[in-house]
Amino acid sequence: MTYKLLLYCNKSKPYLVYHREYCALSPSEYINYGYETRWEDKSMLEDICNGNIVAECDYEVEDIFYELYGDLDWQHDYLPTTNTMSIVSLEDAACMSREKIEDQMTHDKAYAIHIKNLHIFDIDDRKELNEFLYEDDTDGHYGVWMLERTPKNGTVICTDCKDIGGVYCCRGTYGRFLALSPYELRDILNGKKTVVIRKSTWKEW
Repeated sequence: MTYKLLLYCNKSKPYLVYHREYCALSPSEYINYGYETRWEDKSMLEDICNGNIVAECDYEVEDIFYELYGDLDWQHDYLPTTNTMSIVSLEDAACMSREKIEDQMTHDKAYAIHIKNLHIFDIDDRKELNEFLYEDDTDGHYGVWMLERTPKNGTVICTDCKDIGGVYCCRGTYGRFLALSPYELRDILNGKKTVVIRKSTWKEW
């Protein structure tokens, strides 16, 4: 089954906000500046995204591994790369330095999650965790539960739920959860970051 990736802002600070201002020449219009991270008093800010699922996207995953660059008999180095990206393109797409990428590598391996077909939700369509359900059959006891805390990355959650006589039912539409810092999500929503790097991943993509 193919899932959408649901992008969630998982830190309370700094505040991730959509920055827009009135146009001086036309007060009925806005100048849109995009998403920013801010440290001001919360009461002074609007359109705060923290604690919300704010976007969804398609995705592909690649392994990141070390590859030899240069001549073994002369100057050479082992650099993080994927089957489709050099270290330079990986740094650009992930908005990370080589050192930061290597910090994510465990046993010389990490994962590059490519963000594709990003769809940013309108302000009124952003969702909090308690608006989603997940299915669990641990110990053979099947149940449908409301999300009350941030789940593990990769958790499959129901995005189309219905309350039938007090019993919550999933109606067959699911997404896969990905928690991101305000800084990561800011760069993704602004179109600057197209790859998310993680040390580990869930078993089935």
